[in-house]
Amino acid sequence: MIEIVAGDLEGSRIFALDRLPVSVGRHSGECLIDRTGVWDRHLVLSRDAEGWIVATPHAEAAVFRGGEQLGTATRLKNGDCLDLGSASLRFRISSPRQRTLRMLEMFTWSGLIMLVVAQMLLLMRF
Repeated sequence: MIEIVAGDLEGSRIFALDRLPVSVGRHSGECLIDRTGVWDRHLVLSRDAEGWIVATPHAEAAVFRGGEQLGTATRLKNGDCLDLGSASLRFRISSPRQRTLRMLEMFTWSGLIMLVVAQMLLLMRF
């Protein structure tokens, strides 16, 4: 996911990266950021051959990561901050969803109830 982390839009918008490539820009693309210094098509986020998410800036657009300007497709790491004009974006890998344990919990409670009932029947016999 990409979230805005600086400026007057800070924390106001989060963009999920569930379908790549994603175009980031001022007036066109899936991730619209209407800020000073952001080009119409400023940046494209996509996957490389190994599955990493990469940021590819437009040929003339300035994109900075940690103070260094990106020139070509660059792999992003969790927590990377990208500066596009007056906007700052943070790239985050979403936490994985916890698998549901509903069935296991149901069987555990059923087993405990059956154990209690069996113990009560044994106590009533004696």
